[in-house]
Amino acid sequence: MPAPSLLRNWLLACALAVVAVALAGMLFLRRPPPPDPAGLRAAPTEVAERSCGLPPFESVRAQPDAEAPPVILWASGDVRLYLDDAAAFSPPDAPQHVPVGEHTLRVEADGHAPFSLRLRFEAWTPVLLHAELDPVAGLTLVRVNAHCVSCPTALESLGRIEVRPPEGPGDPQVEAAAALRRGDWLTARTFLEQVPEAARDTPLFHRLASVVFVDTLETELALELLRALPGPRGDELRPLLERHQALFEEEVVRRREVQLHRWNRATERYGALVERYGVELPRIVGQAGSRLEALSTTFATHHEQHDVLGAEEALLAAEDALLRLARLLRASRPGDCSFQADVVRMATTG
Repeated sequence: MPAPSLLRNWLLACALAVVAVALAGMLFLRRPPPPDPAGLRAAPTEVAERSCGLPPFESVRAQPDAEAPPVILWASGDVRLYLDDAAAFSPPDAPQHVPVGEHTLRVEADGHAPFSLRLRFEAWTPVLLHAELDPVAGLTLVRVNAHCVSCPTALESLGRIEVRPPEGPGDPQVEAAAALRRGDWLTARTFLEQVPEAARDTPLFHRLASVVFVDTLETELALELLRALPGPRGDELRPLLERHQALFEEEVVRRREVQLHRWNRATERYGALVERYGVELPRIVGQAGSRLEALSTTFATHHEQHDVLGAEEALLAAEDALLRLARLLRASRPGDCSFQADVVRMATTG
């Protein structure tokens, strides 16, 4: 068997060949396409979906959940984590991949009031969540690459936490921890500013300040504080941070593999539709052909150069061309449910 890198290149060449052969076979049938007649617009397809009982047809993406990021969920001692109301544990050596989007994280420990935050996970972006029980300040949660959507929105980076005179007799770090459990980084920052410079090199201050930095768009400052966390609590967190960083490199590799798989599936499905309907409905099939033909070269170039963003753009355009072709084919026979189902099957499987 070829080496993995050669195998990927071979798969790419085969995928491109599917399109080339299909296009060559239909060139003699291709004519300049006129404007879409009313019968080929989206409305008949939507009517057909309803009348035939088919589910909404909005995507031809293979592996639609593959972009879900790996999430490290770690709680110290008796602290418990719940993600979307389910008990959650995701170790660094085998982190679970959690769907992109918003999720509710709840943190609990016996004898302490639980708290919840609404967090958002981004595609291909590894997440680190680490909760512990501080003997003085109570429950704390470190977050990296988990944007809090239930917290105030920072419009700009605010830089370092200044030093200001205390405004009351209480412990400002305890007050800051309570504010962060409410998702209020603004109040937490105000209290942390009242911590003297000489008292800031502690695990608690590092953890609390890192959350403020994350919520004020200063992720690198947050990571600097967490990596410098002193004492045994830093010894526990640093391996998680190292693993979290390594996951970024793994996600780049995985993303390229997923992109190639999606490209193969899109071109194979397009080729199947051409083979099946190219002679019968040449004008409809020909409308997407030249677009996909041009995208083949673009995707191959970006993929070979390890340009995941450029490859993603070409891939999305190719999947859009396939989706449009399938919709046009369906709209050509809005009342034929067997035909409708066959087009959907060929555009979404294989």
